[in-house]
Amino acid sequence: MHKRLSWQLAVIAFLVQAWSALGQTLEPIVYTVHFPDPANNEAQVEAVVPTLKQAAIEMMMPIWTPGFYRVENHAAKVKNFTARTTDGKDLKFELSGAAQLLF
Repeated sequence: MHKRLSWQLAVIAFLVQAWSALGQTLEPIVYTVHFPDPANNEAQVEAVVPTLKQAAIEMMMPIWTPGFYRVENHAAKVKNFTARTTDGKDLKFELSGAAQLLF
């Protein structure tokens, strides 16, 4: 019993330390929103997403809005989606389901 508890505490301590180390290396996603024609009810959204040099990332768009708990397909309203590297090269992406993007 004592050995099992020690082992579990060691695993928990390792996970906490690993989580802390991971948290220190992550940069936030930075969003910039423009409304070039407010009367048209459209926005241009730019998101800079740090990828930690992963070959692919997966992003998801929620299917609900806080305070309005009904399933919606917000991804269907996205127009002219593009993805680029920080140096401007186009990235390939695919839409997988109603709210999931795979790069």
